Amino acid sequence: MRKLLFSLFIVFAFMAMNQMASAQVDVTPSLATYANLKAAFAAVNAGTHGATPTVTITASYAEPDSAVLTNVNITSCNIYTSGTFTVTGNANSPIIILNDADNVTIDGRIGQTGTTRSLTITNGNTGVNNSIICWRNGASNNTVRYINAQGSTTLATVGRLFQIAQTVAGGTGGNNNNVIEYNSIDRGARGIQVFGTQNLTNSFTNDNTTIRGNIVKNTNALGIFIGSFVNGVTCTENVLTYDAASTMAASWVGIQVQAVGNVNITKNVVRDLATAVGLSSALRGSIALPVTLAGTNLTDPVTTVNYINNMFSLFPNNPTGSLVIGLQTQFSNAVQFANYTANVYNNTVRIGGASSTATAALTESYAGNVVTPVGTQTYFMNMKNNIFVNERTGGSATAFHIGADYDSSTNVTRSVDYNLYWSTGGTVGTSWATAHGSFVYPNGAIEAFKANLCYGPYDQHSIFKGFNFVSNSNLRIGGPVGGDLNGTPVGAVTDDIDGNPRAATYPWKGCDEGAAFKLLTLGAQLEGKGGTAGDVMVTLRTGACGIISTGRADVAGTGVFCWGDSVANGTGYYLDVTSLNHLRTVSAATQSFTAGALNYDFRSAQTQAFGGNMILDGANWAFFGGDVTQDGTIDASDGSLIDNDAFNFVSGCYLATDINSDGTVDATDAQITDNNVFNFVSVVTPCPGPVSATVESTVPEMKSNTVKTEMTAAE
Repeated sequence: MRKLLFSLFIVFAFMAMNQMASAQVDVTPSLATYANLKAAFAAVNAGTHGATPTVTITASYAEPDSAVLTNVNITSCNIYTSGTFTVTGNANSPIIILNDADNVTIDGRIGQTGTTRSLTITNGNTGVNNSIICWRNGASNNTVRYINAQGSTTLATVGRLFQIAQTVAGGTGGNNNNVIEYNSIDRGARGIQVFGTQNLTNSFTNDNTTIRGNIVKNTNALGIFIGSFVNGVTCTENVLTYDAASTMAASWVGIQVQAVGNVNITKNVVRDLATAVGLSSALRGSIALPVTLAGTNLTDPVTTVNYINNMFSLFPNNPTGSLVIGLQTQFSNAVQFANYTANVYNNTVRIGGASSTATAALTESYAGNVVTPVGTQTYFMNMKNNIFVNERTGGSATAFHIGADYDSSTNVTRSVDYNLYWSTGGTVGTSWATAHGSFVYPNGAIEAFKANLCYGPYDQHSIFKGFNFVSNSNLRIGGPVGGDLNGTPVGAVTDDIDGNPRAATYPWKGCDEGAAFKLLTLGAQLEGKGGTAGDVMVTLRTGACGIISTGRADVAGTGVFCWGDSVANGTGYYLDVTSLNHLRTVSAATQSFTAGALNYDFRSAQTQAFGGNMILDGANWAFFGGDVTQDGTIDASDGSLIDNDAFNFVSGCYLATDINSDGTVDATDAQITDNNVFNFVSVVTPCPGPVSATVESTVPEMKSNTVKTEMTAAE
């Protein structure tokens, strides 16, 4: 008898252990345990656990097939984990499908607190539909957060790991108001994709998707795809990167935008792409080309795409690809493309690496391109306070390595200023700070650039200058920082990529807000201009005449110049002032900043200039006018240039021969210059050697029309 009882105990114990081993998922209320999510969801769909069930994963296990949750008998559902577990799938279909299920929360944190991702879901299948989670047929108001999602590690060319997609003909509506946040998403052709649908039966859009704080890595073709038939998206604080040797498709895009409505792309980071292999065509950090088709409710929508505070660092060595673009806003009149406004504010973009010497490469940190013919469509492009640096090398002698390039088409209304452009990677003749329309400008041709764009006016406060970053992958301020890094206040930009508040009056360019600038308030007058604003450059020199930094600003009586940490409080600096066509003038003595501020007024007395080298112009002392050649002497060579332009009735803006800046070169300009020629006026300075605002004023070269590149809408 005792032996029989012992045997029965063993049998019951084995049965209990077997039941525990197969009970991986708890569902409440009316507690029951199930072997997997597929079985648990089947019970929930049947109404077994009421209208608001909670599903808890209690162990690691293998999911046999897609677990489909519907809205038939529930109004909401929470899906949690009680420990650090992995759900392993291997299906040519999504592991979890929310099929018209609403108000579902999947949270991979234990206790739904903290930031640790304790739930991992994998799909090792190599089929084209090997997703992790899919939203379908009107699944709305759902949140998926803090999940580790991993696709196949042996074939990364298929699958959209997180997919909000309307894929079934006859569906009941769009997938709206869904949130994907703080997940780690690894592999897949596309990491996160939101895509509506149009078919002969129904047309639905996915509205108001939020994609926030995710790490998307090692994707094959697209990191985040905000596709067509999508209305209103917030994509913010995501990191797109590679941390393994992974295969890229021929072309790769970090974030592609085809959505319409209000689309916000903010505080995202694309970085560390060097371990990717296989790229052979085009690489983009992000591109916006909003798409809408006739027959949907999105025909001619009012669309605004905001790129604010993003950081795009593209440094792969691509031996064969010909096109590398950090950020691109594309405008086209093709039937599927929408009219839209592109707001590009306070982004930092840096591209590097090498292109094949056999390739006629085009690389651009920023491209605002119009695909011709443009037809009757109109667009708006607002671009301010950005840092665009191109350090890429290679390509043939016909390569173009450009800091920023934006079109001059009359179909685009532009408001562009206070940007930094720089390109140093290419050889001489292939490296250009910026391009506008068909013209390119090398780093030294800031004067020619401003002169050609002053009719807009565009970029009159932008600069051609390098920048010190923390590293190739961290494009925050690396220091030391000189002058001209200040932007202009933009109402839509109140903080930086890290959430630090922006300075109200003198914010920084780029995505990173630094310490408050040191401000020089300079009083100055340019002879013949009176109170008309003049573009002035101030070089700060030590008492031993060493150059510390330069800064530029408009001076109309007074002007404010901004400097970063390369300039110190309490250190004496000569203020060495140059401009387009007036004589270089230096402060009488060194001046120092106190608590980040320095005020100096040349106008108040002749003795404010070194050697008293100024002229009384009305009630103020002014810098001598007429040094057209900026060689430090006002002489016959300057007068000859003015006479020639006057004879030819030259007019316009930003003309070196227009001394009084009234838009016309005439006798009044000649008179100012002739008087100073007669008096043998030349520079008086404690620091020999020319310092000119006009570093280089070459005639810009025509850019080849073959480099214009159109990106088509992805499927």
